[in-house]
Amino acid sequence: MNVDWNDTISGQPIMRVRDFLRHARRHDHDDAFPADLAADFFAVSSATAETITRELLARKLIRPANKSSWYYVADAGRRLSAASAKRRIPRAKADKIFAAFLERAAEVNRRPELSHTVREVLLFGSYLDGNDEVGDIDLVVDLERRQVPGSWTDYNIARAHAAGRHRLQYLQKLFYGETEIKQLLKARSPYLSFHDMDSLKELGVPSKIVFPLASD
Repeated sequence: MNVDWNDTISGQPIMRVRDFLRHARRHDHDDAFPADLAADFFAVSSATAETITRELLARKLIRPANKSSWYYVADAGRRLSAASAKRRIPRAKADKIFAAFLERAAEVNRRPELSHTVREVLLFGSYLDGNDEVGDIDLVVDLERRQVPGSWTDYNIARAHAAGRHRLQYLQKLFYGETEIKQLLKARSPYLSFHDMDSLKELGVPSKIVFPLASD
């Protein structure tokens, strides 16, 4: 989603509005939130909150719920809530980052010592939309467990210790195999943004399978 981060809504910076929409989604009750949530979040009067709400409605970021003084976060609002304020990069640079990611995904599948294979990757967001500038390359990475020697618990703890991560909490060690793969795939790139399938479904935006590549 292209966002002008200098924009305001009823005097509120658009980044603050984005954070409010994230907050509203976390406070959904049957997918709705109460009108007074805006006053509490922005720490403004009820009258000012009503003005903010009217503009959110006008911009189709929220929509009325079935009961009075309740609202849904609309599709456009969900997209804004997921938007990043990082500096946008030219598409040519994003192409290189994405191509390198796909190479790493293939490499993960060639390494039998790793805990998972990359079963499928879905792409969505501004990069899929074909924008000339990109804020994030939004991906859903679906991993599939490999058969590992011994118990799953022992395997993950051993991988964590082999990587020198002795100080991790016990639960972090239990999921270290998956964490290790996500770190390999991300390669510290701030422009690769990993999401889960539920988040993609909530956004309700188009997506495309980009790994494995479809054969002709």
